[in-house]
Amino acid sequence: MYFKHPDSGNIVKVAGPNCNLWFLIFSFFYCMFKGLWGHAVLSFIAFLCTLGFGIIIYAFFIHGIIRKKYIVKGWSEVLPDSKFTD
Repeated sequence: MYFKHPDSGNIVKVAGPNCNLWFLIFSFFYCMFKGLWGHAVLSFIAFLCTLGFGIIIYAFFIHGIIRKKYIVKGWSEVLPDSKFTD
């Protein structure tokens, strides 16, 4: 998943196809690393309340959560093959 910054035009890879797997391994630490502090707290609460099973369900949604974070900030999603074009 690549996003283009609205002002500078920089293109950044924000998450790969395996972000669900990384979330399953690192759970709420992955959210902290991505700057999703609210979701880090929610996933930690889900982890505690469901004895870890909530993380499995949360992992199905992490890709969309990361995408929404950048879209709300005004970034535009670009195709991977257009990352070197202007």
